[in-house]
Amino acid sequence: MHFRHQNSSRECSGSRQSDVATSIATTTIHHLSDSALLRFTDDDRYCFHVTPSGRIMSQNCIKYDDMVAIRDLVQSKRHASMETLLDVMAGRICGHVPLRRNDKAALNALNQTKVQYRVKGAVAGKYLVQTDSMKANVLLQAALGRVQLNDDSLGFEMDTCVEMALRIVRALMEYCMESDAGALGLMAFRFGRSLALKAWESSPAPTKLQLLEGVDWDLAQKLDAHGVHSIRQLRDMDPTQLGRYLNAWDCEHLLAEAKTVLDFHLQVQPHVITNRIEILVQNAQLRQ
Repeated sequence: MHFRHQNSSRECSGSRQSDVATSIATTTIHHLSDSALLRFTDDDRYCFHVTPSGRIMSQNCIKYDDMVAIRDLVQSKRHASMETLLDVMAGRICGHVPLRRNDKAALNALNQTKVQYRVKGAVAGKYLVQTDSMKANVLLQAALGRVQLNDDSLGFEMDTCVEMALRIVRALMEYCMESDAGALGLMAFRFGRSLALKAWESSPAPTKLQLLEGVDWDLAQKLDAHGVHSIRQLRDMDPTQLGRYLNAWDCEHLLAEAKTVLDFHLQVQPHVITNRIEILVQNAQLRQ
């Protein structure tokens, strides 16, 4: 990237505006350099390269504070669990979902029985939602558990949390790849995949069946009650028998959906020595 500086004579029209624009651009460039978002080339103050942090922040449309949090997490080299990533994401997005007084009853009910990791208050030490960050955490887990929310406002905020967390966790995964932080990158990849699917990797059968297009909660519960607990079992079912279970004549589209999903195999291989990960996507049909 190159910034061109051109002097204008004082007699030229707009020279003052040009000086102001140059001052603003130069100040901005040096601020970006101080923030480690770009790097100057060969001591030339008008020629520079974007750093990995700057590129990742720009491509994923995240704030500078989010990028700093990502950088600090990677450089700390501490073990990060799924619960840790939840806390980090909730801390970054909580400003967009402020806790309202009338939210507390619904959020506390979710925090008691509907989440995988119950959120505990730091001050009182109780499992009561008391802060914006706790609210964001519970909403993210509600999305991952595919919990049906009766409150439209909370439902909208839940979608907002997922959308923002996806961008931040994608940036985290890319920065891990740049920094050779393979273990954390693998955890970020799994968390991002769960967010994209809105389902935990260890979800119960009805939740996993809802990953198929056209399968809602009621249909998934009905399949589970008839002994169909996985997408693989659904794929192998006889269409006539499936139709009897669901009281429907045409079930071919469900079988086709299940077959399409299982035709592709995704494998994540961690390399311990180089601390990197390799992601492979294979089509089962091509291997036969």
